Amino acid sequence: CIYKIQLQVYDRWGELVFETSSLNYGWDGKYRGEAMNAGVFVYYLKATLSNGYSFSRKGNVSLLK
Repeated sequence: CIYKIQLQVYDRWGELVFETSSLNYGWDGKYRGEAMNAGVFVYYLKATLSNGYSFSRKGNVSLLK
């Protein structure tokens, strides 16, 4: 039921390491083709549902190896 999405992932220094607006493409833990080290990253998500309702979320995601 998600119609539109904007996802951003930042490292602990605030550098943008991933961004997408595709519903079919997610972060694979790589940045510029290189695997990132394990750590905690911050994500920001904005989404619009098919009924027009919009929402935003933010939080942390842990990358494990």
